[in-house]
Amino acid sequence: MGLDGGRKCEVCGFVETDEVRLHVHHKDGNDLNDSPDNLMLVCPSCHGKITAVMNGKMNFGERVKAGLVSKIYGSKVCPKCGQLGYGIFKKKVNPNSKRFMLFFYHKFVDINGVVRATTCSLGVKGKRIVIKGSRRVESWVCGCGRRFRAKLYLIEHVMRRHGLKNYEDVRRWIVENCRHRIRWVRK
Repeated sequence: MGLDGGRKCEVCGFVETDEVRLHVHHKDGNDLNDSPDNLMLVCPSCHGKITAVMNGKMNFGERVKAGLVSKIYGSKVCPKCGQLGYGIFKKKVNPNSKRFMLFFYHKFVDINGVVRATTCSLGVKGKRIVIKGSRRVESWVCGCGRRFRAKLYLIEHVMRRHGLKNYEDVRRWIVENCRHRIRWVRK
């Protein structure tokens, strides 16, 4: 069908124009399978989202924004993606280490009705960078005057004390109202 027929994206309904052409997506991921029930016309934006989901490259917050999640369980807010979940968990980097990987646990129902679980990685706690006999010490000062040694604690403070729930709002608050200081201390 040509442009006069008004080809539309099967996901969002975008109508093809001279500037933006629709893509043909293979539902099973096999580019050689050209059977009509395996093909789907989608706009470039939806094609990128579908491919990211199929390859596992889309994080939880992006899945929620793309409408691929129908229900989210939990009562706490993730500092990374701003979605509900069960809270922060830590896991040792290795059995003999004093460093911990921090994760936020999400449980959700996808659009197909399947219950799934995923985590948002929040970084490493207890990590110190050593250069030529000195170690790097970070400190964060919130706009209200509280001091923190890690950004994660600052994020939690801003969410609790200043009432921000969405990660983008928290990040904007930190950029506008908080100070970051780095010192090098002799070992």
